[in-house]
Amino acid sequence: MNENAYIRKFFIVAGLALSIGAVHGVIMTTPTGQNFLEASFRAGHQVDPLALGHIFNLGWVTFSIIGLIYYAIPAVFGRPIHSVKIADVSFWFMLAGAVTMYTGWIYLGLSEWALMRDQGMLYAEAKAAMGAKIHIISVGGTLLTIGYWSFFYNLFRTFFEKK
Repeated sequence: MNENAYIRKFFIVAGLALSIGAVHGVIMTTPTGQNFLEASFRAGHQVDPLALGHIFNLGWVTFSIIGLIYYAIPAVFGRPIHSVKIADVSFWFMLAGAVTMYTGWIYLGLSEWALMRDQGMLYAEAKAAMGAKIHIISVGGTLLTIGYWSFFYNLFRTFFEKK
C-alpha cells in the first residue's frame, strides 16, 4: 500500500466540498435563492453566507492545506509523520465537525425561515423557538477543534521527536 494513502481522503473531501460549495453558490444566485434570502431576513444569513463560507473554508481550503502539509513534511524535512493513526483521527473529527456545521446552519436557516413564513414569527421568535437545536453549531465547532488540535499535536510530535 502507498505510504501516503492516508492523505488521499483529505483531497477527496476537499474536492467534494468545493463541488458542494459551487452548487450551493449557484443555487443562491438563482431567482429562487435570491427570493429566499430576501424573504428570510436573518435566517437566510445562516444558509448564505455562513453555511456557504464554511463549506469552502472548512471543507475545501482547510482539508486541502492539511493534506498538503501531511504530504510535504516527509518530503521537505526527511522524516515521517509521527502517527498516521492520529492523522486519521484528526481527519474524522474535522470531517464530522465540518459536516455538522454546514448541515446545522442550513437546517437552522431553513427551519427558522419556515417558522417565520408559516407562523408569522419574527426572526428573534423563530430563533428562540429552535431551543437547544441552536447548539448544533457548537457541537460541530467542538468536533473541529478536536480534529485541529490532534493535527497540531501530530505536527508537534513530528518536529520535536528525535530521529
